[in-house]
Amino acid sequence: MGIKIPHIAISRPTGWKLWASVALAGLIGAYVALMLIISAIFDWYPAAPAGAQIPHHFWVSEDYSSSWPFRRLSFHVEADGRSYGDIYHDWPSMALTFKYYDQSGKTQALAEYPYDFRQMFATRQTIYDGAGKHLYTVDKDLTASMVRKFSGRNVYEVKDADGKVIAISDKATVGLTAFTLHDPITDEVIATATRSFRYWKFLGDSWEVQINRDNVDPRILIVLAMSKSFDELHGD
Repeated sequence: MGIKIPHIAISRPTGWKLWASVALAGLIGAYVALMLIISAIFDWYPAAPAGAQIPHHFWVSEDYSSSWPFRRLSFHVEADGRSYGDIYHDWPSMALTFKYYDQSGKTQALAEYPYDFRQMFATRQTIYDGAGKHLYTVDKDLTASMVRKFSGRNVYEVKDADGKVIAISDKATVGLTAFTLHDPITDEVIATATRSFRYWKFLGDSWEVQINRDNVDPRILIVLAMSKSFDELHGD
């Protein structure tokens, strides 16, 4: 005796509903295409001279024309109308990995932290140079973060390769999206990163970074800005 499979009727749009669906799909497609074209045009910058150092004031802006088709975050590093490289979310990988390439295509930094670590209360992000040498570790300060929980801010310690705290990152999680680097001893603000409006950035994030000391490595700010955008994208 065979098993009877119930018949499920699926209604298809007809008449004006069909045309409305087609028109809506067309408008959405045209809008996405237009945004990709605008992003591709305005996000292009001539490369800075080889070996040029990133200025103290620069931008970390999402390249939506690259991020959207390839389903990964891609950001430009730009200052004074010149490109200082790109940072990508590298996947698939056993760890969440960001790679920063300078204007000559050379790997300048790799940042990663394991997926399982991200599911816990603590967060540790390790930053290496292009040769794989350990440069920095960014650890979430659980005690300070719990104290500031109701203000919507988390606190991170930036440590050098020897484990010495060289900066404190006070990163906003709600409201105004910005974070700062403070001197761990004097509490002086040594760098800031603020999500700022740029007239062509209809899609994607754009971070404005200002460094106030010569000894602050811009790669720390580039990685932290990328991490913040990734966390928000995935609801962390």
